[in-house]
Amino acid sequence: MVRFNGIGWDATSCLLLLLYAHGSISKGFLQAEAYFLAAQKRMGMLLCRNGAIEAQCFFLAGVYLMATLRPVGAWRMFVQALACCQGFSTQSTNDSRYEDEWNTKQRIYWTCFKSELELRLELNLQKNVLDLSYPTFFPSPPDGLKTKDEAAWYFYLAEIALRRLENRILGYLYRPDTAISESTMVYAILDFEEQKDAWFRSLPEALALDVETPNTDQYEPFRFILRGHFLDCQETMYWHFLVEAIYGRVHASSDVFLRKGLKVCVDRIQQNQSGFYHRHHGTWLMLRSCTRSALVLLAAERCTNLVHLLPLGWEETIFDVAKMLKFWKDESSDL
Repeated sequence: MVRFNGIGWDATSCLLLLLYAHGSISKGFLQAEAYFLAAQKRMGMLLCRNGAIEAQCFFLAGVYLMATLRPVGAWRMFVQALACCQGFSTQSTNDSRYEDEWNTKQRIYWTCFKSELELRLELNLQKNVLDLSYPTFFPSPPDGLKTKDEAAWYFYLAEIALRRLENRILGYLYRPDTAISESTMVYAILDFEEQKDAWFRSLPEALALDVETPNTDQYEPFRFILRGHFLDCQETMYWHFLVEAIYGRVHASSDVFLRKGLKVCVDRIQQNQSGFYHRHHGTWLMLRSCTRSALVLLAAERCTNLVHLLPLGWEETIFDVAKMLKFWKDESSDL
């Protein structure tokens, strides 16, 4: 039918065009953009619907815009995808087919929710951290979970749990109109470190982050993403102490946190080097976070009270980030 009548104007056709766009990015931007623009023309009729396919269309459009370094447009798509998910029916039934459909919708919802929240925070679109509410439930695993799918499902749950922890840290440290003494904050960070370590220990063997595995391992992409989120969580914990020290307000009890915070900066750059020159969903976020880490290291080098805490090899990471930014400089005006 497509051969004779062309691609349709329904949600399924829109989804198909978005898949073509994603598959064409590596071959050429113009071809990928043509598919995306064709899909975009079909999105208007999806706005008033709440189906799973409609949510997937907006989500994949957001992923495409992230891969092409258009984060604000991507955020709008994630918001619309999440709006579709809010309309999912929760009517209870004993029909197993409905249960499978509902479990699928739950997974789509969580995927949209995480992507929208992470990008919203990075774009600084939210001024009140108390609005960082996160659903209290976890998505339900599919029935008859097979061994080959277990690692993917554990990754999904581990990512959600770590996101929740980071939100709790943000909510505690940056509550508006609330003064927190330095000693109270130190005790709070120690508690968050225990929670972080508990998360680390809870990972199944397939996703363990402290085990050396070859890059060809089938679960390495999962571990790569979890390592990145793990560093995000640590950066949030130690950020306050780094800012205070860079502005000359050093506290005797903060040296250990400062050392850890600076190490996170180096670890982030070194860990992401394998993805510096590859286009993917997280490219823009990687550029932002690695540049931020490099700038913190440069600021610390200019502070007499911090220079002795800099990890070995920090200078090399600065040059690595500079090369990365040079590679992507023509892709976005804010690089």
